[in-house]
This record gives sequence, structure tokens and C-alpha cells, in this order.
Amino acid sequence: MSSVDSLVYKYLLESGNTEAANALKKKNPSVEKQKVKKSLVTIVEQFNS
Repeated sequence: MSSVDSLVYKYLLESGNTEAANALKKKNPSVEKQKVKKSLVTIVEQFNS
């Protein structure tokens, strides 16, 4: 899995989708350990501007 998974995991937690975040973490436990500097929302906003 990749750092994209970590971005998605962080987004799911921030948006209150803990069940989906936990399912992702169950499939890929490393998502919790990887550090991401930006949020998925910030990346999408920068892409759209």
C-alpha cells in the first residue's frame, strides 16, 4: 500500500467515518504509522485552483 492510503485514512478519521477508517487500517495497519504532511482536502483544493 502507499502513502495515498494514509491520506485516505486521515481523511476518513477527520470526516467522522471511523468505521471505514478502521476497515482500511485492518487491511493495511501501516496507514496509522505513516506520516503525511498534507490532508487530502488540501491536495484536492490545490488541484482545483
